[in-house]
Amino acid sequence: MPVEDATASLRRRSARDHRAIRRPALAASLIAVSASVAHADPRWYGRPTVLLDLSSDVVIVGGAALESGPLVGLGVAGYVLGGPTVHIAEGAWDRAWGSFGLRLGLPLLGGLAGHTACLDDSGFLRCVGSALGGALLGVVAAQVLDPLLLTYAEERPDPAPMGLRLGGVF
Repeated sequence: MPVEDATASLRRRSARDHRAIRRPALAASLIAVSASVAHADPRWYGRPTVLLDLSSDVVIVGGAALESGPLVGLGVAGYVLGGPTVHIAEGAWDRAWGSFGLRLGLPLLGGLAGHTACLDDSGFLRCVGSALGGALLGVVAAQVLDPLLLTYAEERPDPAPMGLRLGGVF
């Protein structure tokens, strides 16, 4: 009889210790999973935007040097649509619209500011150079601000490792 009592006591203690070990491990893994979800680092996807902008600039300058209107038009289309296309490919439609607004709005505002700041009042066409300079500054500002501010996406943790992580604890 005492041997059976000792065996039963050992079994109960072993089961209790096993449950005691599993509960903190489960709680710790749940905390780790929730912490990884709560503090997901943003991911920068601006490299394609920068490369598209640089290649568009090269096409615009090359088209102007060759006096080729269609080549300049292709470069301008790449500038206006390149950044928004990258955002759409990432599924960020709101950022695509923001990029489109930056790429059209900043050059227009820069051109208007350049024309307004023109000190030569002898005629409308005399201020075209300062308006083009302001528009060029707006283009550069849009090409810097788009990848700097709009091309970050939050990393979404893959659900499969979380399931495996929790499944391994049980």
